[in-house]
Amino acid sequence: RLVAEHAFGLLNSLFQPTAILESSDMQSAELIVRAGEFPAPDPTSQQFLADDLLLPFFQYYNREKVLLKIQFLPWSYLQVTEVNRQRLNCSTYSALRVAFGGKSRRRVSAKAHRVRAPLKSTDVKFVLQSNTEKPLSGYNVTIVNYPPARNLAEKAAREKQGMPEPLRIMTDRQGTITLPTDPAHPLFWIYVRSGKSLLARVPFAPGLNSHVTVELPDDSLRLGVEGELFMLQGDLIALVAERAVLMNQARRLAGLGDYTKSDVLAAQLKELNDAEYFSGKLRTIRVDAVEAAKARRDFRSQTRVLAMCEELSALIFRYLDETKIRDLDDEIKELKRINPR
Repeated sequence: RLVAEHAFGLLNSLFQPTAILESSDMQSAELIVRAGEFPAPDPTSQQFLADDLLLPFFQYYNREKVLLKIQFLPWSYLQVTEVNRQRLNCSTYSALRVAFGGKSRRRVSAKAHRVRAPLKSTDVKFVLQSNTEKPLSGYNVTIVNYPPARNLAEKAAREKQGMPEPLRIMTDRQGTITLPTDPAHPLFWIYVRSGKSLLARVPFAPGLNSHVTVELPDDSLRLGVEGELFMLQGDLIALVAERAVLMNQARRLAGLGDYTKSDVLAAQLKELNDAEYFSGKLRTIRVDAVEAAKARRDFRSQTRVLAMCEELSALIFRYLDETKIRDLDDEIKELKRINPR
């Protein structure tokens, strides 16, 4: 007696209703539900409910209206915010940062179908775009269950509300993390970082597939440059500290009238490496890295390398300003004139 009921329940769970994309922008979309003007008598069998996720896709036809292919948008989702019979209002989430398009064109039909997670978790594996066989182990992954703030006002409002802390995970030796499904939050945002560099920011709905692969850009060039700049910055910090100690000692001895020792310390100051020395080291690192990035056509790494080098260059000229040494010389000369020994 229960066969018919179970069969109908199975068909109901397998059914994925489709809606036609009417209009959209970077934040929202409006869709028309097929047969949406005739709602099901059973509330549990409604085609769409609030917070349902939809996967947008395009259908391409030839002149004879024969379907050629179906293309899903990668890392893109619609989430239902309001159901009004045949009309759906949705929020759009995508890593592509582009609108999904408006009404369907003559040979292209823009649609979306509902998905609900049948699995308890999904294994997400991170690999290189240039070498998908190489897993990225030890990468920092941040999981948040709310989308990035679209403006400063929204960011301030979230901070005021005290949004929950994000979940931070590190990929294992196979470059994999496991994300469980959460009925209260079907959509997550995944942030992948290498050091301070953000490699990817994508929305993701766990539970739809057992395994998913995320291809990331090769960040080895930037990491190498970051290591070289870190060592150069360490040398800069040590030099700045040494300069400060020598300048303070020279100023104190000159104040006590011991000009012989203060002159020795002032001479030692002038023998230390200057801003031009560090700029030359930085220039070598920058030129080599930029040439390597151009050879690999890695314009993203090139931009990041230039930004990091520019930041360190500003620090070099800020803390190794020769004006401070000249001011110390003038100060000692003035003390010698006022209080000769």
